[in-house]
Amino acid sequence: MKKYLFLVGVLFLATSTLYSQEFKLEDVLNNFYKASGFDKLQNVKSVIMTGSTTTWVVMPTKTYRVRPNKFRMERDVNDITGLTVYDGQTAWTTAPWSKNPKPQVVTEPNLSDLKIQADFDGVLYNWKEKGHIVELVGLEKLGDSDVYRIKLTRSDSIVEYYLIDSKSFLIQKKLGIRNFKGKDYKIDITFSDYRDIDGIMFPFNIMNNSEGQPTSAETQYETIEVNRPVDDNLFVMPVK
Repeated sequence: MKKYLFLVGVLFLATSTLYSQEFKLEDVLNNFYKASGFDKLQNVKSVIMTGSTTTWVVMPTKTYRVRPNKFRMERDVNDITGLTVYDGQTAWTTAPWSKNPKPQVVTEPNLSDLKIQADFDGVLYNWKEKGHIVELVGLEKLGDSDVYRIKLTRSDSIVEYYLIDSKSFLIQKKLGIRNFKGKDYKIDITFSDYRDIDGIMFPFNIMNNSEGQPTSAETQYETIEVNRPVDDNLFVMPVK
């Protein structure tokens, strides 16, 4: 009986040790950095992503990202191009098909999200220096896969969750809540079709099923290029 209890105790300790090892935030993040190719990403100055976004229409899409935090997205609707741009300080948009086709300065709460989107390395890299708080919630199921749930409290106090696959250590989902005009909306974005571009893993498919938009939006990239020249004038807001 004593021998049996001893073996049970050993197994319990072994399981507890394994459990604690699996749920160390630093280990999960380090595996995420390694799997994503962050060592290679540090040598990348620009990324150009070309594809299409499908809602109720198919919109050709082109995104420019320049280190550390410049961002430009072009979307064509009926051969008319709308822009969403952040130059590192000011964000602006154009919607030529709307009643007000002139460039519009982006204000809160959309400005905060655009700043996060423009972060070249992403919010989980150097998160302490950026003023974010990151916690490992635990291990859970996403379909047939086990994923780590990471809780991110952004520097602006907005909370987001990132689900990282326990085998590939790539981000599978981004979840959260946004409050707009006094109403909460669920954020649900899925990342898939990861491909290796110069040692860096990029999701070629992004499905946005968030609430508060007329329909889901699926972005499928055809090409992703790194370290291509990008004209700095692309980020300059035109004079009204």
